[in-house]
Amino acid sequence: MTWRDTAKGIIAELTADLPKDAPFCDRVKLLRDNYPFARRSGFAYRVWCEEQRKYLVQFLPPKGSKRYPRLPLEIAIDDAMNREGAAT
Repeated sequence: MTWRDTAKGIIAELTADLPKDAPFCDRVKLLRDNYPFARRSGFAYRVWCEEQRKYLVQFLPPKGSKRYPRLPLEIAIDDAMNREGAAT
């Protein structure tokens, strides 16, 4: 099993019981607080962060929502999406 498979499985287990309307910040906190690997460095951490972003992008609050400031993760997701759009 790869780091990516492990991360996907853990994220799926952690979020299985969350209601669909759970706030974005609660989802971020849940994933941040339950990091499964030893240290927050190296390849495993990078994969975990990528899989978090892939999961969280579907729950991003709409742009222009009243919640301010945006989380650094939201900014990173927007940047990544803009880079992908520019590359195509």
